[in-house]
Amino acid sequence: MHRLVRLLAPVLAVAALAVAGGSQALAASPTSQDLSDAWCFDDSPWYTYCFDVTGKAEFTDSKPGSAVIVHQKVVTTISLGGVVLGQSTELTNDRFFFGNDGVAVYHTVTNTKSRFLDETCHYQAVLQIRDFDVTIDHVNSSCGSD
Repeated sequence: MHRLVRLLAPVLAVAALAVAGGSQALAASPTSQDLSDAWCFDDSPWYTYCFDVTGKAEFTDSKPGSAVIVHQKVVTTISLGGVVLGQSTELTNDRFFFGNDGVAVYHTVTNTKSRFLDETCHYQAVLQIRDFDVTIDHVNSSCGSD
């Protein structure tokens, strides 16, 4: 949960400003924020999870409306007693914007590849929410032994 909060807090804060409208933060077009961060979580006596985040959020105030665009890469390494057991790489592109009709739209594309012990997995998701209704929803995933 802590990881999720750290990743989404800056984006949600800016999205709230965009929805509120008239923000000075969005007046200068475009403005960006570096999302780079790294930390580890030791789940002793079990695994240690280390996260390396790179990416940026970009805020624009242009016709027809404001937008928040996030490009982010998260590399997670899982180890036990200093031995790396697996790693995953997640690439995410999020876009919050107001369409020509003034309707709020959230669009996200996520691609994840992971390897843990002898299994490799791939996950892809596309989601679009327009005016609080899901309009696009695709999920593909597969796993297999190495």
